[in-house]
Amino acid sequence: MIWSTARPMTVYYLVDKVFDHHKTKLLDIWTRDKLDLSKVEYFDKSRNIVKNLNKIWQSEETWNQMNTILIDDSLLKARLQPFNAIHPISFRKKFQHENDDELLKT
Repeated sequence: MIWSTARPMTVYYLVDKVFDHHKTKLLDIWTRDKLDLSKVEYFDKSRNIVKNLNKIWQSEETWNQMNTILIDDSLLKARLQPFNAIHPISFRKKFQHENDDELLKT
């Protein structure tokens, strides 16, 4: 499952690029519209949004606190379930041509 705080158009573009034909194996793709934001919050890029994993656990019985990992560079986005989170270093555009193996280290 992919759950991003980005807007739908961006998320679907990235999923296509990253997962290619494997995207059919994803349980679901959630975007910013699944975060229960107000209209102002939805369009405000500066806000630190919280991803509440309870929303996933309530919608899909397969997933729970024992088998879910939230991978996000933001500590704040995972503050409701900190024990289910892994925080890789943030992507920096200036390093985009270097070997990016941060997720391999987790």
